Amino acid sequence: MVLAGAGGGFATPGLVALVERNLAPARQERAQTFVNAGTGAGIVVAGVLMLLTVGQWRLGWAAIAGLVALATVATLRADRSAHRARRTDPPARTPYAARLLRPVAAAALAGASSAAIWTFGRTVMVDSRAGEETYSVVAWMVLGAFGVLGAAAGRIVQTWTLRTAWNLTTVAVAAATVVLGAAPGAPAAAYVSAAVFGAGYTAVCGVLIVWAARLVPDRAAEGTAVLFIALAVGQAIGSVVLGVLLSSTTPVLAFTVAGVLGVLAVLPAVGRAPEAPRPRTTTAPPSGAPAATSGAVGRPGVS
Repeated sequence: MVLAGAGGGFATPGLVALVERNLAPARQERAQTFVNAGTGAGIVVAGVLMLLTVGQWRLGWAAIAGLVALATVATLRADRSAHRARRTDPPARTPYAARLLRPVAAAALAGASSAAIWTFGRTVMVDSRAGEETYSVVAWMVLGAFGVLGAAAGRIVQTWTLRTAWNLTTVAVAAATVVLGAAPGAPAAAYVSAAVFGAGYTAVCGVLIVWAARLVPDRAAEGTAVLFIALAVGQAIGSVVLGVLLSSTTPVLAFTVAGVLGVLAVLPAVGRAPEAPRPRTTTAPPSGAPAATSGAVGRPGVS
């Protein structure tokens, strides 16, 4: 489980760098959030595999491992940056951790809030409808399908502001969490909350990618890794705390606490939101090669 989770975590900064190196700066933020939304489609595929391999979970894991291997090869072949002229100016060496303090705090709180559904969502749904395994599996497929809508995070950021995008998505995740905790056995409420959570959480990850790229444009992939680590640490801590609450109280109270944490995640974004970085000039690419991009400008937004 640790290796599988680490693989997903390492893939995100790599994809950030891949988009930066292969797309023009003006297209990167939307592209990053679009790539990030692929997680939703993956959850749908995983749900289908769960239904097809009930009682044979090893077969399901093997199938997913095979798909991941194919995706890895396809992703590596998609990198055309080897044909580009390399930058000659050295990367910035100024400390950048201080610039990420606000998004790190926001990511940790959002992660703690999301732990309720990610860790205990299916548990409370199964407990609410004993013997109906398909009920919770379908809910997860709905979550993944609507997660694809998280690709809209880039458009929200560019149409309004990064702060607006963050506030909308985190509050949506918090609201969905509270609803699922209050009515895990009601199909309409549970499926709607799963849909909103899927779209909102994927968008949250996309906004974090854009946030990192705007604050540390010279080290966008590293900044993204830092924020996703904060997100994962928040989820780990949230899982422990919410697990204790669930063992001694009702799901509605535990999930409400998680929702409050999600609302608190908007506070670090109250300050001045970073502006979109200006495109950099680059040297001309070799004849016939794609136009060069800066490779260090805003990172479109993971999982």
